[in-house]
Amino acid sequence: MHHCTRCRADASGLLGESLGEEQHAALRHAAAQPLMPADDRPRVAVATLEGMLVNQHLGEATRLTIFQQQDGEFEVVETRIAPPPGGGAQRWQQLADVLHDCRALLVSSAGSAPIATLRREGIRVVMMEGLIEEGLEAVFAGRNVRAPLRREHRCGAGAGCAGDGQGCL
Repeated sequence: MHHCTRCRADASGLLGESLGEEQHAALRHAAAQPLMPADDRPRVAVATLEGMLVNQHLGEATRLTIFQQQDGEFEVVETRIAPPPGGGAQRWQQLADVLHDCRALLVSSAGSAPIATLRREGIRVVMMEGLIEEGLEAVFAGRNVRAPLRREHRCGAGAGCAGDGQGCL
């Protein structure tokens, strides 16, 4: 037994012990909440080319589709224009302002600067590829999104990203 296990407990029980279903349910519920719990963020933004798949890198997205859950169904609320490329850190702050009512943003990939800025503003960036509905179900239920196995994204193209919407390699 190492030092931390002996003298410290985590939020759901003792370190090294299995969690029960009640603790798992509490953790799922907490994960489904906005990063800033006092905020009312009922929506999720998605970087998509055609409205069915999460298939755009954040840097190449010119518009984002906004969804909300209504009576157990997901509906498109609107499409919002993303700030233009080339703005540096200001671009990501402007994007956070555009997504002020969104708890999460689903993208195929994103760089560390926008992820950090959006997270500071209470928006969770979820990198995934696949059906939008699967991502929305996971975010609203507080589950992890199943991410496909793929090579780590390192294109470094930033504002010059010329992706084809098929995911980053």
